[in-house]
Amino acid sequence: MISTPCRTCDNVHSTTRKLSYTQWTCVRFPKVAGLNPVDPDGWADPPYMRCVGINGGHCCLWTPRREGQQDNGL
Repeated sequence: MISTPCRTCDNVHSTTRKLSYTQWTCVRFPKVAGLNPVDPDGWADPPYMRCVGINGGHCCLWTPRREGQQDNGL
């Protein structure tokens, strides 16, 4: 499996990319309702999972950033 670092991925949410990498979220991985131990019926914003905890740098949904792309436009 090839390494797929999030800093080279187009799926990092543009507003979180401006923050520390520990805060980055991935628009391809929505949070799953019911897994929150505090409130099983909902999640706080943003509704995406943090990049740092997704697949350990081996993501099957990794999309290379386009040439000159600054953010994903979200």
